[in-house]
Amino acid sequence: METVRLWLIPGIAFLAIAVSVFTLVRSVRRDRREDADKEEERRTEQAVRVAAWTGDHQADCPSGSQYSYHPHHCLTHNGSQLPVYDVILHVVAPLAELLPGEDPVAMIAIGLVAPGETLVTEVSHCLGVDSQGRMPVGVWFTDMRGTRWYRSPAGDLSEWTDNEVSVGVLVTH
Repeated sequence: METVRLWLIPGIAFLAIAVSVFTLVRSVRRDRREDADKEEERRTEQAVRVAAWTGDHQADCPSGSQYSYHPHHCLTHNGSQLPVYDVILHVVAPLAELLPGEDPVAMIAIGLVAPGETLVTEVSHCLGVDSQGRMPVGVWFTDMRGTRWYRSPAGDLSEWTDNEVSVGVLVTH
């Protein structure tokens, strides 16, 4: 019986140390994950508040028919408390390649969008499209930290590099 006690006490002590080390490692990993999540949230805080879309249908437009959606404007919204820079709209007209002389993609350089501003940009001069619905709009921009972002026409947000803004027709606003 004495032999069992001699092995039992060190065994319980070893088990307690192992559980303590396991708990400590889990806690450190969780803290690191939480810190990484908070840093990612801080990093994307401004970017998640920037979006672009096509404007209202222009019923009285001579180039649009009563049955089609004919936008003349793109709206770029900066819902953050800080300005965004180097804003470029990426307007995709899905059916434009079916029409002679039309390009399915246009890049429209905006520049700066102030905090809280929704900037309305005339696009009919560079998009001779008469689509059957709202056109998807992507937006490239730089936040106050100098991080460059792209929000795709589908709404996905990702960082971007200079070589990604090379497709389509660039039109300055």
